[in-house]
Formats: sequence, C-alpha cells, structure tokens
Amino acid sequence: GGTSTQPLVGGTATFTTSAPGTGSHTVTATYSGDTNFATSSASLTQTVNKADTTIAVSSDTNPAPALQAITYAAFVGPVAPGAGTRTGTVTITITNVLNLITVSGPVDSTGFFFAHVGVSAGTYSVTASYSGDDNFNGSTSPTYTQVIT
Repeated sequence: GGTSTQPLVGGTATFTTSAPGTGSHTVTATYSGDTNFATSSASLTQTVNKADTTIAVSSDTNPAPALQAITYAAFVGPVAPGAGTRTGTVTITITNVLNLITVSGPVDSTGFFFAHVGVSAGTYSVTASYSGDDNFNGSTSPTYTQVIT
C-alpha cells in the first residue's frame, strides 16, 4: 500500500479501500494528538482470501450429428462477494466408454472459454474445470450430457 489521511468526524476516522488483493495486509491507524489528547497508534492485520468461483458448461447443439463441430462454452463466474476479472485456464473434458477428449485454454476477460469439437456417435459426459488464479479459487462444473447421433 499507500497512505491516506482521513479527518476525525465525531471522534471517528473512516477509511475504505477496494480490491486490495489476496494475502495479509497491515492496517495502521495513527492519531497525531492535540492539546487534550496524546498521540497513539494501533495496527491490525486484514487477511483477504481468494474468492470462490462457479463454472458451467453447455453446447450450442444437443443432440448433434456425428463429427460435426460443436461449440462448447464454459463460463467462470465469481461467487459473491467476489468480483473482478478471472484469469487462468479452463479444461473441458468430454468422455464416454470409448473416448476421452480434453481441450484447454485461457478464460477470456468476460469469464468465457470456447472449444470447438467434433466427436463420433454416442452419449458423452462433459465437464469443465477452472484452474483458479491469484485472486480466485478453482472450480468444477456439474456434468453436462451431450448426445451425438
């Protein structure tokens, strides 16, 4: 951090900050004193934890014809009170008894990752997982069922 001077109002000074980042932050209040009161100061440690996330995955076509490119979209959202831009990687996993396909890439600035995949006929379980980053915890989506005819 930085330093901020706030006036006393009714004997209280208030300071508000936003987006301090994860980790431990020391906050120190110092009173410079006046003719009636001596100087004083006190510190506290404020710990900011990573925000939780939620992720969901879906496709643009379900059911879909075999070997047609299907667009899968995964959205990573912050769980309140978390806020901000998510970074990190999303991995979409598409599986059935015969196939295992994984596609990974960075989440974009709006929280989305898109993958285009064509697979053979069958019923697939599709999940998405988010790796997390410096400010957000990772998460895994519920299973989405994709049918390929």
